[in-house]
Amino acid sequence: MTEGKTFEPITTQEEFDDRIKTRLARERDKWSKEEGVTFVQAELDRLKAANRDRDVREQLAANGFTDSAQQDRLLRLMDVDKMTSGDLRLDVAVKAELASVSEAFPGILPPEDAPSMGGGSGGSRNPVGGREEAELTKEQIEAMSSEERRENMGRIDRWLQRQRGVTPNI
Repeated sequence: MTEGKTFEPITTQEEFDDRIKTRLARERDKWSKEEGVTFVQAELDRLKAANRDRDVREQLAANGFTDSAQQDRLLRLMDVDKMTSGDLRLDVAVKAELASVSEAFPGILPPEDAPSMGGGSGGSRNPVGGREEAELTKEQIEAMSSEERRENMGRIDRWLQRQRGVTPNI
């Protein structure tokens, strides 16, 4: 019993029924809220996985793997769960996973498609000594503060050009 309340015995069936209905309604509300949280968390996890898979597929396409069946095979071989959607270095993670797949399964990737993680990998869009940055996503740009947007204006401009179908000047 809580302080300030005295015990009031139930004397009729109606009182008993009312108290039981009240208690059941309170418990039902509690369970539905907990179930809702579980559902929302499961849905959030599903959406994160879908976004991650989409982002990884985009990175695979950027690395020359444009065929969806080929992407499906690579996704089964890659450790995609450790990659985070929206990660600014997702491109590096994908290249590392491709290198791991190539190493673990020699011959599965054509030699020209097998990424090299060494210093002389070639194919960089930036001059020697320049830092190659991952492509931004719409979600990353929307999540940026105004300060971060100012710092990343060049990358945002390149993203906008790609969205318009214009080849960015790098």
